[in-house]
Amino acid sequence: HPDLLTGSLAGLTRELNGKTRCAGLPLAGPDNVIGANQVCAWQTGGPLRTSFASGGPDHDPARWSTDSLLASGGVDCMLWLAALRDQQPPATSAPTIALFGPGMQPARPVDVAIPVGTPGLDHGGSIYRMDGVVSLPLRPLRQIGLPSAAEVIRQIATHL
Repeated sequence: HPDLLTGSLAGLTRELNGKTRCAGLPLAGPDNVIGANQVCAWQTGGPLRTSFASGGPDHDPARWSTDSLLASGGVDCMLWLAALRDQQPPATSAPTIALFGPGMQPARPVDVAIPVGTPGLDHGGSIYRMDGVVSLPLRPLRQIGLPSAAEVIRQIATHL
């Protein structure tokens, strides 16, 4: 319940500021979730969990969550991207395409598993600092011959 947690932390900060000084700073989630949200807002005008199935943006954090879509059977195919760390795809009966970083393997059977490079190691890109203010450029540090996730997704899209 993020709303309850945020409200509790704001109340605690307000109470502590009655007798001393206190400030709250947000911490970003793993896997550049701040960057994903920034790019989604920049490209579409809405944050993550925005659907375009109706032809225009429809933001609904509960309805368009991965768990809700999988539970309702609202997924024709799941594209799972885990290029930064070994994050396993959720269980689903929907066909699954999994893009994993070097050396990672899906813990459950998937229909297609494609190894991809790690951003900032195997190819360039950008990532947001935890405060969501500054985009930091990434440059490749090694050559292992794996494509970027973006390149694989582009190739999949051209065949749809």
